[in-house]
Amino acid sequence: MQEIFVEELEQDDKSQLQLRLIAGATGLKKKIRSPYTQQLGLGLTGEFKYIEPYQITILGDAEISYLLKLDNEKIEVIINKISKINIPCFIISSILEIPNILLKSSEKNEIPLFLTTLEMPVLRKRIDRFLEKKFKEKVSLHGVLLDVLGVGVLLIGKSGVGKSETALELVLRGHRMVADDMVYIEKTRDNKLLGKSFDIIKNLLEIRGLGILDLKRLFGVSAIRKMKKIELVIELLAQDNQDKTEIDNKESQFFSILGVSLPFIRIPFFLGRNISTIIEVAVRDYLLKTLGYHSNEEFEKRLMNRIIKQGEKNFKSKQ
Repeated sequence: MQEIFVEELEQDDKSQLQLRLIAGATGLKKKIRSPYTQQLGLGLTGEFKYIEPYQITILGDAEISYLLKLDNEKIEVIINKISKINIPCFIISSILEIPNILLKSSEKNEIPLFLTTLEMPVLRKRIDRFLEKKFKEKVSLHGVLLDVLGVGVLLIGKSGVGKSETALELVLRGHRMVADDMVYIEKTRDNKLLGKSFDIIKNLLEIRGLGILDLKRLFGVSAIRKMKKIELVIELLAQDNQDKTEIDNKESQFFSILGVSLPFIRIPFFLGRNISTIIEVAVRDYLLKTLGYHSNEEFEKRLMNRIIKQGEKNFKSKQ
């Protein structure tokens, strides 16, 4: 289970959350285990089943207005019960009046209480971005990521099969490289996979016999791309000229990365075969399939119609 500490909220500068800790400093090691925020809402009335543990909790106008109507004893009882649900922290707008007992109860129960100068809609957007970055699922894979005709294509295969050489050919054809050798992949909250290069090898491509090439300097910015959504996985399979085993891609196949299934094609790679052209065609065929057209199914329909018509013709000729 992914988790972060509340103190990471306080220490973050990039997200510009503008938070100031005013109580509960002893609880900064509390854990946040959700990429979402929540408001207490009905939880303040005793409906604690609506409160999720380990989620950042925002106290807005409605919650503070409700608390200000209660006596100190009731507020303390509510906060004591909420603390048992493992709420990691509270965030309140600095323009709101804060009940003193809320400060004391947060301190007593070690629940960090933050003030923000941001308006609540702005705060939620920034916290959402902060949490999305922290809770992204990540993995790195050996391969090459390219932008071919606007489609993110991940080339995989054994070392030495020719992935980088194929990538160079595709770049020369006007396509763009994202990453060579190792691809850093993140899964977004809407189950998309975004791939990019590690900084140390960004824009670099290694070709046997030539060494490391800087594609940005060789071909300009049009030859590279910082990040791309991965939509198609192609595996290059090395074969010699005597072993040309047929690879069947008629049935839909899938390749799973971080639990996301992607269309998967296996292409044999042997001497004399123009693999970059085949990859371009594979991408065009993938785009047709996204529009609902499947060449294999169309051929089978034509073949079946031909068989039926031939059978009818033979039947009539026998009458």
